[in-house]
Amino acid sequence: MNDEDRVLLREAVAAVSELTAELGEFRGEMREFKSATLERVKRLEERDDRRQADPESCVTGRALVEHLRGHGREKRNRISLVGLAIALVSLAGSILIAIFRG
Repeated sequence: MNDEDRVLLREAVAAVSELTAELGEFRGEMREFKSATLERVKRLEERDDRRQADPESCVTGRALVEHLRGHGREKRNRISLVGLAIALVSLAGSILIAIFRG
């Protein structure tokens, strides 16, 4: 091994040492990023759990609940009236069939 080879070997060892140091820094940054991301996901899941348990805890949920309350009564009344009309028509049809066949 001559002097030129030794210089190349030292340079290669120095380059590998630098890369190892940079890789250590990168791993540290990735650990920080992972912990921050996990914390953020945890907060989002807690917020979603709260919204599922109590929909009125957010503005959209309150608006949706209010919207459904308003539509619920009107729709139930409409469905009841339609059901009553169908039942009356069916009753009248049954009575007419019984009279004319009878």
